[in-house]
Amino acid sequence: MAKNWYAIYVSPRTEKKVDSLLQQSGIETYLPLDKKLRQWHDRKKWVDFPVISGYDFVKISQNERLKVLHTDHVIGMVRHMGQDAVIPECQIICMKKMLGQHEFPVELCVGELSFLQPVRVISGPLAGICGSLTKIKGKKKVVLELDILKVNMSVELPLYQIEIIGNKQMG
Repeated sequence: MAKNWYAIYVSPRTEKKVDSLLQQSGIETYLPLDKKLRQWHDRKKWVDFPVISGYDFVKISQNERLKVLHTDHVIGMVRHMGQDAVIPECQIICMKKMLGQHEFPVELCVGELSFLQPVRVISGPLAGICGSLTKIKGKKKVVLELDILKVNMSVELPLYQIEIIGNKQMG
């Protein structure tokens, strides 16, 4: 049976626990994490935090849906137009690639963005990613849209590393 990627809602601050429980039950998961340096009164430590709070991603067949939904701390499936929202595999691959490199910082952008034109990254650690060129705080950035979740991941890249897809000129 075919497997697709889906986003699931999880209880607050249980993303890593849910991810572990699902993996232990044989479910393929992807929890996008970002390392942040945290300061305690006596020490500093690098800690992994979920990039998108309250969500995890699972690659399942329809037969595995109930197994996921019956996992502790899983609230439900992200739905779109009355159906479980399928996340295109290319978006999962792009997220993994963006978060797996450390040359360019990745930012999460929530809300409406004004997209200038579609682009493809042609060199560097993010080569092959397609996204949109936009301006955020006056800087041109390449953005990967996660339409279903209404979340965007952005990265500022040198313009020589991207090419325009289509006819529009870069402004």
